[in-house]
Amino acid sequence: MPIMAYPTAFDRSWWSDICTAIAVPLERDRKAFFENCLKIAKVKQKDDCLPIEPDLALRAYQLLQATRLISARKYISPSDGRDFADLLWAQVCGTHLDDVLELVERYQEKPKEEAERFGFDVARYIVGDDTQFPPSAFGLMAEIMMMTPQLTGHTATIIATAFGDQESVQDIRTQLERRQKR
Repeated sequence: MPIMAYPTAFDRSWWSDICTAIAVPLERDRKAFFENCLKIAKVKQKDDCLPIEPDLALRAYQLLQATRLISARKYISPSDGRDFADLLWAQVCGTHLDDVLELVERYQEKPKEEAERFGFDVARYIVGDDTQFPPSAFGLMAEIMMMTPQLTGHTATIIATAFGDQESVQDIRTQLERRQKR
């Protein structure tokens, strides 16, 4: 994926382009992540569409990570951060913004359990049981949780790429490669 070359100020005139440069690869990454979850669960996907329940969980998790990185790296000035986040979240969530915000709120209730709650949501959809969480699903949930650092790394790469931060992109890729070797 080519590195974008935006002006260093990242003024509002570039926000729409930056948000699109983030939203499109985030969508591809959601699909790829869910396909990996299905492979782990040894479940065949019915079609190429990402079902809405895991898609919403993935959007929520990605946007939490994206927002944190944008803030930490100060890609957007703190005074403009909220406005930029509103635009990015609206573009990524579309008409499902309220559903994603509900999941985000649940994930943030207990920050130390964020990956667990996310893994639970995706695993619960795959095993197809909304009323009870069968014991067999706990292993799948744990596997999904173990994959979340890779999802976070991919999300960070997408963000850094959209902001033209080549140094961070390379650093993140190196970290992901090291993690895969373990």
